[in-house]
Amino acid sequence: MASAREWPEHLGAGKPYPEDVDERVEDWMAAQCLERAGKPGEARVLFERLAAAPRARSAVGGLLSAASLAVLGRRDDAARALDEWAALQTDPRIGAWGRRIFEGQPAIWPADALSNEEQRAVTAWHQK
Repeated sequence: MASAREWPEHLGAGKPYPEDVDERVEDWMAAQCLERAGKPGEARVLFERLAAAPRARSAVGGLLSAASLAVLGRRDDAARALDEWAALQTDPRIGAWGRRIFEGQPAIWPADALSNEEQRAVTAWHQK
């Protein structure tokens, strides 16, 4: 899991500034692994970091921030964050996908929608 956070030494101009790096997908998956490994305290630290992350972005990390709020029992905040994230999506099918992920329901990424590694990773993880 740690290798997901590494940057190749010769990657263009190098690693971006820390404030420009979004590791919410990595944090979410690490938290999920920690929970499954019986380490809820360590997982909670990551869920809290995710919940505190800026949510005004359309990237899948915003969805995971909302889901983290729900895991932490902050259902009203989670619902607001999910609504904010869904409203930022230019394709309503993506918002619907995110809502299904959030609710723990089967969620398939629309075949003709643009995607990236984060969305594919979250979809694949959710299907396990």
